Amino acid sequence: MRHTKVEVLVIFFLVLLSTFKSVANPSLELVNRVRVAQNALIQGELSLANNLINKVKHSDEYEFHTLEVLYLLESNKTSRAIEKLTALEKQFSERADTFSFSSEAWRVIGHQSSLFSKRKYYKKAVQSKIKAGLLAPESGRFLTMRASALGQSKSYGGDPDEQINIVRKIIKVSEKWGYIARINLAQNNVNFSLAHQISLQAINKFPNDFDVLERVAQLHWTTDNEQQAQAMFAKACHSMPISENWYQTVKWIDACYQVAIFAREEGLDRQLGVQALSKLFEEYKLPTESNFEMITLYASLAKQSELHSIKPRLQQLINRTDNTKLKTDAKKLLATINKSTDLPPVL
Repeated sequence: MRHTKVEVLVIFFLVLLSTFKSVANPSLELVNRVRVAQNALIQGELSLANNLINKVKHSDEYEFHTLEVLYLLESNKTSRAIEKLTALEKQFSERADTFSFSSEAWRVIGHQSSLFSKRKYYKKAVQSKIKAGLLAPESGRFLTMRASALGQSKSYGGDPDEQINIVRKIIKVSEKWGYIARINLAQNNVNFSLAHQISLQAINKFPNDFDVLERVAQLHWTTDNEQQAQAMFAKACHSMPISENWYQTVKWIDACYQVAIFAREEGLDRQLGVQALSKLFEEYKLPTESNFEMITLYASLAKQSELHSIKPRLQQLINRTDNTKLKTDAKKLLATINKSTDLPPVL
């Protein structure tokens, strides 16, 4: 996709602003450029990441290597992503976040792979979670990943007895992650009554914590309480995690999006869906297909009086995109909205 002059200036300003204090530090400057490219990549805009990777070609910065893997996965270049991810694990083998990252990347690779290969990559994802916890034995987050992995079947490397031991350690290391680990353990044991009891304690103690809220939302969804799941996902959406971790960001986006999906597909609280999508609109503005899908979903949920807010966003997308089909679809939606908002409101 070609960028318009306005878009190029905006991106240039973001990069300039983020690197103002790091002019004398090329490594920090590259990391900041990676963050800008990653923010675009998560919206479905691949060109910034592609251009940066082709320009830099090689770097010892961890963030650059993760960007390469993410770009290849988003481009569905699975074989090359496997090569890069394997190299990443070897080069940064002493970092817990390497294996936290690779566990999610291997899972995506499993999704993208043939039926006969899926199991191999899902097993790699489990093993990476275990490795992350081993490398960070005092981190509640990484230990919880390890415990969760140990709760899988033995064929994947699971060990239920060891999971219990790790959960006991997590409780001592971190109150928050202790709650989450106990919910995981109770759910693994199909003791949903206990899982819900623990979730209530966790919410009372950490009412605004994304990790807690998202985990409790997943529990409600698993036990088919979709109304409560939507409410918890909505709270998680409005408790955005302070993290530049790719998969943590994706988890936040998914939480917000799921609120709207519950509203559209299950007829649940429409206003929660509108508010969740509005939260995503605050963060993501590039003229991409994924962002247009969010606008379309918003239009399907919004009241007539709420449609005005997305008209400027649609017009901006129309002006900036070089994707002919996307431009046409956006024009059609804008015309439909203009027609509906010209009518008297339905009482």
